Amino acid sequence: MSELRRVLLATCVLVVTAPAARGDVQQWTEVGVSTALTKRWAVGLDQHLRFDQDISRVASVMPELAVAYRIRKWLRVGAGYRMQYTRDGDDEMVSRHR
Repeated sequence: MSELRRVLLATCVLVVTAPAARGDVQQWTEVGVSTALTKRWAVGLDQHLRFDQDISRVASVMPELAVAYRIRKWLRVGAGYRMQYTRDGDDEMVSRHR
């Protein structure tokens, strides 16, 4: 049996035997910008938005600031800070730090 047929067979088995999905639709989006400060240093800003309740309500807002340093052409280290506004157990928006 060819590799493609095995993958297709495994996919069909998983689809048929998988539990039913919930009816709620969610959307997770992200947009970001980054720029090179020098040949080795770069900084970036990403904005994550998550919607729930059939994409009618904001579940969380997460701005993220990151900096990266390229040690070699193939090796980079970085650090980032993410502020997160998300819903808690009482459905209120609260801030968290990640």
